[in-house]
Amino acid sequence: MSHVILGGVPLHEGDDYVVCYVTADQVREGAAALELLDGQWLNHRFAALTFDAHQGTGDAEDIAYTRAFLPGLKTFYRTAGQNGRAAVFTVDH
Repeated sequence: MSHVILGGVPLHEGDDYVVCYVTADQVREGAAALELLDGQWLNHRFAALTFDAHQGTGDAEDIAYTRAFLPGLKTFYRTAGQNGRAAVFTVDH
């Protein structure tokens, strides 16, 4: 699962954004790991996190925001994995 978000090979990490390359094998592994996740798992993980360096709070609104993206993330990785595709992950700061 460590490859799904900010995993893989860093291609760029700057003040404004991060770009990572996730190999096709890592995509398949990530897809398999994501299939096991649900809202209960996410709630449990949020409860275990500290948010010193995070721009969120881990409150109900933060959890709901993250939960809203989970189905699409699962679909993306599942489809890419089934098709033998690698992925490029980007995020801005």
